[in-house]
Amino acid sequence: MLDYKITIYMHHPHNDYEHLTQCFKNNDITLSYNYDHHEQLYGIVFTKHIESLQSVEEIAKRLFSLQILLTGSRFVELAHETHRRVVFDEFEIEDHESLPDGFHKVYADSIEEYPFDSTEEENTKIQDFYIPCNLDSMLFSLSKIDYIIRNLLFQVGMIRTYQSFEKITTWNTLYKIVDTINYGCKKINMDIKDFIEDSDLNRFKSACNNTLILGINARHGLKFKDKPKKEPITDINEAVNLILCLAKKFVIQYINTIGYCKVNGYSNEKCKHNPITKKSSQDIDYSEFKV
Repeated sequence: MLDYKITIYMHHPHNDYEHLTQCFKNNDITLSYNYDHHEQLYGIVFTKHIESLQSVEEIAKRLFSLQILLTGSRFVELAHETHRRVVFDEFEIEDHESLPDGFHKVYADSIEEYPFDSTEEENTKIQDFYIPCNLDSMLFSLSKIDYIIRNLLFQVGMIRTYQSFEKITTWNTLYKIVDTINYGCKKINMDIKDFIEDSDLNRFKSACNNTLILGINARHGLKFKDKPKKEPITDINEAVNLILCLAKKFVIQYINTIGYCKVNGYSNEKCKHNPITKKSSQDIDYSEFKV
């Protein structure tokens, strides 16, 4: 029994956070909530993976990294919604013998790539996750023992589309997700095109890689590039939805094939591009782009 207490707080959790606390069954993170004197809901979080850390900076960095993994697992589960981000705002230390009591911000200038106590090898022997459980709970648990899932969740968890700068960096993140899925497909002897329509994947890549189409948002800098033969996907929200669908289809097949458990109840239909804006990618006159 610990003789000190570290509590993590979320000041403005998303609207379905209360539901998440009930369905996210996990031995690594416990999600709960309470109400302040204004009757506003706030999140309370506990995790065993900060108990051995010996500095405020280490705790802040680990929590910063864990929240990205948790957000990634949620986004893959939802497969289309990127506004339900999990944000740990601060943590409170009480009665610790060497760490300063009080509130501390969750912040880091880099990600801890393995933000768990014990090693990956040690955690692989334990495999302490609930079965059956929701996909997001399963993914978070598996991120302790599978580097492909862990990398994928980190990348998905960094998707942000609120502000212009975030949208620019998200195009690069989406392509990294495709790279990771390509890598994972080799491990299970499958092809990425088993999960997504080939034409839609090419339309995503043709925009993402092409400065003539996305301008400064593109993954590459200025280079000689032909205009695409088919209309590229240029709306960031449409691209996010397509790649999140791809990520979900892949992880379900990956989990089933590796044999971690059996994930049932999901469609085998390939992911397709679905325009969601009034002016979709298909409405753009690409003759306006100059080579």
